[in-house]
Amino acid sequence: MANNGGCLDLAPDSVMEMNCVITGHGPVPLTTGHLPRACVGIVHEMKAFEQVGCKAAVSGDYATALKALTINPVVHSDVDARPLLNELLVANEQYLPQVDFAQLRATGTLK
Repeated sequence: MANNGGCLDLAPDSVMEMNCVITGHGPVPLTTGHLPRACVGIVHEMKAFEQVGCKAAVSGDYATALKALTINPVVHSDVDARPLLNELLVANEQYLPQVDFAQLRATGTLK
């Protein structure tokens, strides 16, 4: 659900999983206050990964998808991200009509 003040370290429109109270008007997030200082950086990094990844999924843009993977702290560089992205795209081609696979193959991005 939208953060709506549930976590003070994230934007109100950030989507997150959180504890809520269910009311007649729908779920109301329980305020957690600020995240522990040691967690703030990684949470922001992962939120950026999610947001850029969503943009890539909707647009089908290869460069945006590559950027999303390079934001993820588990992926160490674009050198690591590129073969991972290519494998993910090829394995899921039938589910990704927004991706221009013909162009990616014509430019040599995908084989």
